[in-house]
Amino acid sequence: MNKIHAQSYSLDVMWSSIKDFLPELSACLKKADFLFCNDSEFIIMQRNGLINIDSLPQNLSIFITDKTGVFYQKGNNRKYFTTIKTDDVISTVGAGDTFLGSFLSLFNGKNLNEAVYQALAIEIINEYGAEIGKNGFPKFLPGINLMHGLPGQTEKTHEINIEFLNKIYQNRLQTHRLFYRYMTPAEGIISSQIKEDFDYYNKCKNEIMQNFVIPMQKYVYPKGRQLRGFREVVFENGDSFLRTLGTCSIKVMIENKKLTPYDTYNIQILDTIDSKLLKGEIIKGN
Repeated sequence: MNKIHAQSYSLDVMWSSIKDFLPELSACLKKADFLFCNDSEFIIMQRNGLINIDSLPQNLSIFITDKTGVFYQKGNNRKYFTTIKTDDVISTVGAGDTFLGSFLSLFNGKNLNEAVYQALAIEIINEYGAEIGKNGFPKFLPGINLMHGLPGQTEKTHEINIEFLNKIYQNRLQTHRLFYRYMTPAEGIISSQIKEDFDYYNKCKNEIMQNFVIPMQKYVYPKGRQLRGFREVVFENGDSFLRTLGTCSIKVMIENKKLTPYDTYNIQILDTIDSKLLKGEIIKGN
């Protein structure tokens, strides 16, 4: 299996001393297959004679990222990949490193266009995790955490969240669960605004639940799917509630039946009742 070797430099930090590294950087570029940098770093390299966009080494693929997308060039071949536009980004710290790591993990065995477009953690995990295991569950799915109340949040933030979630569902990717958490800023919140803010939070949460969480749950756990290994039993109002061992596991309600705690049960899905709750029936066999 081929290994990917990478070297990272922070050119913005090294602005005053970059000339001390010119020979080393120049030698690296002559051997490199890929160069990832942001627009500011590219300008620094260009000003110091390290690179010329009109005369790149034939082996070098260069990726230049900025707030609007990714510019790619190898030889005379140029492409531009646009990102989803938003005016409400609170911080871009780590965005470039995340893109780089995702791209490199995807590139082996795929063409460049596909690797760039799929450089998202959810897509990477789904490549393996969406496969159904022997117990009827997907092997490993990502979870999503969204937070309400962060500094800089506006109504546009919720629109962006919905757009992001719609893209996940429309691309037929799978997720295990979603938490939409209410955050209190460090500086607190004016008491007269608490009810209004909490009402807005519940409105956003309900929209997310109805438009993403429930449809996703029905997609991941379709009617008729058999699931194995349920153990814990809670008996309430004549119904038994089962779950598997693990964090945030899906629960199943068995109507009008009292089951024995600590026994192991296999079930068949009948329907989705609510977030993280299915309706099922007991099936026999291993």
